[in-house]
Amino acid sequence: MKPIIKKPIIKRILFWFLLVFIISAILTQITLRFRCQETVEIPDGFNVIFCHARVRCQACIKMEALVRRTLFEIENHSGSKFQLTTLEYDIPANQTFAKQFHIGTATVILLEQKNGKTLWSRNLTTEVWKQLNNETSFVEMLKNELKNNRVNQEQ
Repeated sequence: MKPIIKKPIIKRILFWFLLVFIISAILTQITLRFRCQETVEIPDGFNVIFCHARVRCQACIKMEALVRRTLFEIENHSGSKFQLTTLEYDIPANQTFAKQFHIGTATVILLEQKNGKTLWSRNLTTEVWKQLNNETSFVEMLKNELKNNRVNQEQ
């Protein structure tokens, strides 16, 4: 008894599957190349900048969630507003920023900027990684940093 499916049909299916795979891989690379050219503009004022790599681990995702939670709590409790910017530090367009602030891992940068120039900054790399496994400590540390640095800058 001969098989129902003939070899030319299998070859056609494999050909189309391979063609679709190759096209999707090419389109993905093109998209990533254009995406790597994007740079993030930091607005004037007091900024909270969450820096992360293009490929993100669970710790980095957790860190961003804790930063967002902290800012949400502050805004709901005191009404203070913060500008949160997320920035991929490992793409070519953001290499200058990464070098300027010595970023090599996920971190939080507090930054005061006026007319596009940095007035002061604080890199919280050590603090955020020390507190990451204790959510309550992380939130309290970031609240204190924001409160103390914002108050100091307004004086």
